[in-house]
Amino acid sequence: MRSIIRNISNQLKGYTVYQLVKYKYPLLPKRFNETFEVPIDLIKLKVEESPAQLDSKKFAIGGVMGGDWDLKVWEFASDMEKNIKYKCLYDHYVRHIPWDKTFLFREYYTNEFNKGGTVRGCKDLKSLLYAYNKYDTILKSIQENGIKTGKIDYDVPVYIGRNGNYIFTFNGNHRFYMCLLLGIKSIPIKVYLRHELWYEKLERWKEIGEVPNEFKNHPDCSHVFNQKKFSNFNRINFWHLYFWEVLISGFLSF
Repeated sequence: MRSIIRNISNQLKGYTVYQLVKYKYPLLPKRFNETFEVPIDLIKLKVEESPAQLDSKKFAIGGVMGGDWDLKVWEFASDMEKNIKYKCLYDHYVRHIPWDKTFLFREYYTNEFNKGGTVRGCKDLKSLLYAYNKYDTILKSIQENGIKTGKIDYDVPVYIGRNGNYIFTFNGNHRFYMCLLLGIKSIPIKVYLRHELWYEKLERWKEIGEVPNEFKNHPDCSHVFNQKKFSNFNRINFWHLYFWEVLISGFLSF
């Protein structure tokens, strides 16, 4: 029961923070967890380091942040040696190697446990192997139901760089790599962060009333002309969410 209440509290906190972010950046989507669908082959880059770790005070899910985090990237799909999780799934699903025989388990995870660490909440290889078996179920669900109609939340979190390019985050690795291996053409995404220079381009296009042809199908540009200023309703909604978030957080502290 407490876990359910904690989850509701986290959701309220996310909505509340996003209302403040949207007040400063009114061209952002109405909801911070809005889902878009994009061709999977447009997501080729992955960040070297999480923007949240680079500057936790400026980072907010769905928000805007400057800096050079979008330049510190690597092309993960073409670097199998560096991308050990992709290699693990490739070995397991294409080469049919058992989970515990893959490099990820034999070397990386084993070293983590030997140092006294935990992996995905597990303290040993046996429990981690049990947790990994769920990915076989996820893969089967995607094969049978498709990426959009499965019962599990398959949305992949991404960042948008200064040039509007999609950048893969540190979350959703397994489901994204499964889609690559299955040859899925398009996937649902949620934008966790936008670069400040990209947002400035959106503002400029909004001002002149036109989006360049190469960006007309971009998810951010599809709604940019429909955004309105922060209305009184949104202000009321913000304080309503804030009240409930504080109330629930207070309950959880007991």
